[in-house]
Amino acid sequence: MKNKLLMIVLFVGAIVPFYGQDAMEKDKKQKEKIDRPNAIFVAPLNLINPENPNFQIGYERFLSKNWALQIEGGIIINHGLVNYFLDWVNGIKNCPFTNKGFRVKGSVKYILIHKRKMKLYVSPELFYARNKSGIVSDFLISDPDFEYPWTVSEGATSYSHFFYNDEEKVGMNIKVGIKLLFGKSFFMEPHLGVGLAHRNVIQTDVVNPEDKSFGLFGILDKAAPNKWAPTIPLNINMGFRF
Repeated sequence: MKNKLLMIVLFVGAIVPFYGQDAMEKDKKQKEKIDRPNAIFVAPLNLINPENPNFQIGYERFLSKNWALQIEGGIIINHGLVNYFLDWVNGIKNCPFTNKGFRVKGSVKYILIHKRKMKLYVSPELFYARNKSGIVSDFLISDPDFEYPWTVSEGATSYSHFFYNDEEKVGMNIKVGIKLLFGKSFFMEPHLGVGLAHRNVIQTDVVNPEDKSFGLFGILDKAAPNKWAPTIPLNINMGFRF
């Protein structure tokens, strides 16, 4: 499954530049002038992401007045700011919540509304992420007679446990955003979307593989086994046009 999904991402990523080139050629015929078509940007909120804390940088290229291509790449860092607050008693150096991996994105933007200091757009986005992490999740006890390495209280139905999670995720989002321009070159770009991703997960140090984790509302559960899951991209990009 993951190989098929990756092939789809690569295929769509390959045809997007050709589509963008066609849009650019059409706009050349219309003799539209593009002001500062290039941009580089960062997403500072990713540094506090509790699931995939990362340092991310991106590049955007306007191919025409209405169309732009965007690519992003991020290195997942060991700890996010939220992790330190969750386990402050162990100190920063000994915080057990760990992360290691990367993420890449590719998207096409279509500008819906043009204003002098604002652009409203819609954007389909493909992404791939890999993260090997140490996390804590809540598990439901499936077998009361299972011999756990600790004493389970009589009548207990769940427990919390630290383990390692190797996750690979491929998916697609549809985003809506606003680019707010400051001066001639700087901008801020909040965006929100919804999407779907398939997760391939390998877990180690799980006590009983039959015990199911339920995490956050049973929906956004990072420790759940391989499955399709909803995604909600919410972020703010900040950058420089040139």
